[in-house]
Amino acid sequence: MRNNRFTNLGSIAMYNIQYTGRYACFAVVPDGEHEAVGIFQVRLLEGRDGVAEWGFILGRAYWGTGLFLAGAQRVVDFAFEVMGLARLEARASVANHR
Repeated sequence: MRNNRFTNLGSIAMYNIQYTGRYACFAVVPDGEHEAVGIFQVRLLEGRDGVAEWGFILGRAYWGTGLFLAGAQRVVDFAFEVMGLARLEARASVANHR
């Protein structure tokens, strides 16, 4: 799947820009915007059936606006319902103080 609208959440639209069965990437596009302001990614971990890692990046101007929460719920739903995951993991950078 490429460039398929994933969902419209009122304040944002998420586009599935890549899904290979092992990896998914979504662009976050707020209403009124024409370009992505962030992405979410989910990738299956090698040798760990049903386990994936997810990550995201969101433009600083959109921190604290609710875009992360809105997008994250849809991505988590996709990960468990479409990708069939049993576990979703995340890691944080020590340098990320937010």
